Amino acid sequence: MTKKKMLKIALVALVVTGVCCGLSTCATWMLTPSESLTPVRATALIATVEVQETATAEASQRIATTQAQATATAQVAQAQAAIGTSRSNPVPMGHVAAGGGMNLVVTEVRRPANDEVQAGNMYNDSPEPGNEYVMVYVMAECTLSPEEDEQCNLEPYEFELTGSSNLVREHAWVSGVQGVLQDTEFYSGGTVAGALVFQVAQGEDNLILIYEPFWSFLFENEVFFALQ
Repeated sequence: MTKKKMLKIALVALVVTGVCCGLSTCATWMLTPSESLTPVRATALIATVEVQETATAEASQRIATTQAQATATAQVAQAQAAIGTSRSNPVPMGHVAAGGGMNLVVTEVRRPANDEVQAGNMYNDSPEPGNEYVMVYVMAECTLSPEEDEQCNLEPYEFELTGSSNLVREHAWVSGVQGVLQDTEFYSGGTVAGALVFQVAQGEDNLILIYEPFWSFLFENEVFFALQ
């Protein structure tokens, strides 16, 4: 082997040994004074460093993938948490949302409900011209602490309705209609269900039920439920 070639191998080995030490592998591959540098040993050193570099790159890729997955999971969780907080992102019908210390869900919508309202009591108002009655059935489960005997309170006037007209409509007070929701107090684990009655314009779409707990202006936000 020529001196020039041996010099090149020695320089490569010196560089490789420095990199190798940075990767905590120099203890295995550093040469002792009694060892001679051969092409085989230099090649082995280079191969080892290449393996270490590949392993480092794969580890970095795994870390990047894990971080991307964690970011995606956080974004999904954030989006899910925002459901029901605005008219543009209402709770889908049949899905549960928390509000007022309860789990709330819209189970059914009847429209038009003119016959049901008129059958309940002959003195119930007829719909205003161009309007019709709609009945929204809701169910609530109290989730307050059972140890402290806290009570949930569900009242019809805490609900409003809006739609494509952008008008906010209050609960219509009717009598004699079967299944209409009544003011109810109940403890943790108790469940209440009933119908809310509203008037809406005939053909109005994008109906959204708004639940506004009595103390919402201080402690809680409104919850929006899609009815279609």
